[in-house]
Amino acid sequence: MGPIPQQLITSFMELGLLESEAKIYSALVLFHDAHVKELQEFLSLSKPSIYEGLRTLEDRGFIILINDKPTTYQAIPPRIVLDMLMEIHINAKENALKYISILEKEKFADDSPPNLWYIFGPKSFESKIKDMLENAKDSVICLTSDKYIDLIDRRAKTDLKFKLAIVTEDPDVEKRLEHHLINGESSIRTVDKKRAVDLMARYKAGFEEDMIPAVSDTLNMFDFDNLFILIIDDSEVLYIPPIPDASVNAMVSKNKAFIRMMMLMLPVLLPKD
Repeated sequence: MGPIPQQLITSFMELGLLESEAKIYSALVLFHDAHVKELQEFLSLSKPSIYEGLRTLEDRGFIILINDKPTTYQAIPPRIVLDMLMEIHINAKENALKYISILEKEKFADDSPPNLWYIFGPKSFESKIKDMLENAKDSVICLTSDKYIDLIDRRAKTDLKFKLAIVTEDPDVEKRLEHHLINGESSIRTVDKKRAVDLMARYKAGFEEDMIPAVSDTLNMFDFDNLFILIIDDSEVLYIPPIPDASVNAMVSKNKAFIRMMMLMLPVLLPKD
């Protein structure tokens, strides 16, 4: 009988089980039912760890005792257990939001200025993008590479006014998104990196034509695959800079001046009204 996949153990642990509990439950699914000695031999866990894991799994309703001598357990069907684990997480989220809301209403004397922006790491900014799109009420302005298109595609709401510019080499991206985004007030523009650099260089150089090559050289140092600017209802902005670094962070701000500054950078690439 083969070993239990580590990916399965990891998934159970991410849902809240201890590693020993995840291994014991998975083994019981594999065996259908098993007694303590069988589990100990198969999992190479100590007897106290086996007994403690069985106790907590039984307390949570994930396994049942089917025989006293020898002490034998059976696993509750995995789909039921997974639903139970998800319900625990959902309830915990709702409780946390309730008490966070209470904390946010508390007033403390604090003369420090509000944060200009908050930083989100690579593991969390996708959730922030999802949250912003789901809570948008009127308009979405976005400049992005095709790296983040799936985030827009999955979360788009057709009742919003989208103004979307995509830096991409794929000519079919616009058609892919039209079904989700295009309504009477929305528009999409695609542009390849070379054209994007040229437009931005001319915009930055202004009337000084001789400055365009130097500005273009600087822009070509950036990694446009990482570029992402999202502005929701002109009230919140998320910015991922085009830095050539796989671990880039996102800046999020509700500061009106910062949002206006970001919006000044966008017209050169955004679709025209």
